[in-house]
Amino acid sequence: MSPMQSISFLSEEASDDTKTLHFDAWLRPRSLALAGCVNELFAELPLPEITAGRSHRKDSLQRRMECLAALTTNVALLSLSPAQYDGLAVPLKNSKMNRYQPKAFNADILRSVVAGLGELGLVVHDSSVYKQRRTVLHPTDAFRKRLKSCGVTISAIGRTAGRETIELSVDRYGPQSKETTDYSDTEQTIKLRGEMAAINRMLAKTEIRYDGDMLPPGFMVRKFQLHSQEAPPTFDLHGRLYGGTWQNLPKEKRYLLSVNGESLADLDYSSMFIQLAYHVAGQCAPQGDLYAIPGLELHRKAVKSALVSLLFRKTPAARLPTEVRKQLPLDWDMPRFKAAAAVHHAPIAHLFDTNVGHRLMALEGNILVDVLLRLTNMDVPALPMHDGIMVPQSRKHEAQRVMEEVSAEHLGRALPVVEKPIRKPPSK
Repeated sequence: MSPMQSISFLSEEASDDTKTLHFDAWLRPRSLALAGCVNELFAELPLPEITAGRSHRKDSLQRRMECLAALTTNVALLSLSPAQYDGLAVPLKNSKMNRYQPKAFNADILRSVVAGLGELGLVVHDSSVYKQRRTVLHPTDAFRKRLKSCGVTISAIGRTAGRETIELSVDRYGPQSKETTDYSDTEQTIKLRGEMAAINRMLAKTEIRYDGDMLPPGFMVRKFQLHSQEAPPTFDLHGRLYGGTWQNLPKEKRYLLSVNGESLADLDYSSMFIQLAYHVAGQCAPQGDLYAIPGLELHRKAVKSALVSLLFRKTPAARLPTEVRKQLPLDWDMPRFKAAAAVHHAPIAHLFDTNVGHRLMALEGNILVDVLLRLTNMDVPALPMHDGIMVPQSRKHEAQRVMEEVSAEHLGRALPVVEKPIRKPPSK
């Protein structure tokens, strides 16, 4: 199958990979500059061939414009985002009409628009690899020059209403190949959607800037997961929040963010994932740094990655993740690390290799959502991360207190909250 033969409207991240931007069919221009750019492209794109003597239907042309506006806005976000994504993933698979698909879209038209931008020399693509990766688009210099000539900035990115905020995906072929799956609404999904609506209303009225430029309106989606196609729809696995441009921003660039004109405080639950594992095991985590494995005290980042990986495995771990192995001393392999971790964290060692991680992520998400809702009621703007938030400096003490209170309500004890420094990196 050619990469341009079919396309679906999935926006689900294939994993927690933050380097690739995933196509959002609901993005639209929110500036005259970007709208004008879309109009120019619409006039340049060749129309599909039709029977001689007939004219193109008005509704078909409107759908074509909607597809072009969405795709152009996505590629513009890719080009202008300070997060520096490596490409735009566009899933190439036909799909039935469902809650994730805009009604105005048509797969044939969107395929034609993607191909047309390629013919104009505005995008290139890396072909999909079966069961491994989706097709990824890249803007060319010609596209970037066009944005510049039209005066388009990051503040031009907007969205149309209607995107589903409670997404459910199924793991078809492994962590790099998830697909959204439809479900019937229940009291639970209606409640979950209402929570996201309240969070998004707060974000919509929050002025979020990066280096003085307005960022796209904050809009979060909560993503849940099933482990198999046969599993009934449930909402107790994964459950993290995605969608904020700030989430993918490198740490060394966060000092350029502001909310309502204020610099930010970055508040984080300390060692949250391991804290949650102790909670699920019915134990209290010990005091001190939970990632300080004896003999590896100077390798905290690698220890954290390796330890958390043990909670996302269905089979016994045999090898360290490649990047982790590079960061640890040469005489440390997975068997040695796992043995040391089992001694240091004996109360949760039985959770290793049980794939409990997605359950912990859902608990983490529940806590974060309740924190955001409480802060919303207090009129405190907060930018959600995965296990923490960024808030205006003037409200950080209120936010820290709320984070401690909410974790205590969920877990029976307050989790420690730390403020991570947001500093301008030293000049080279």
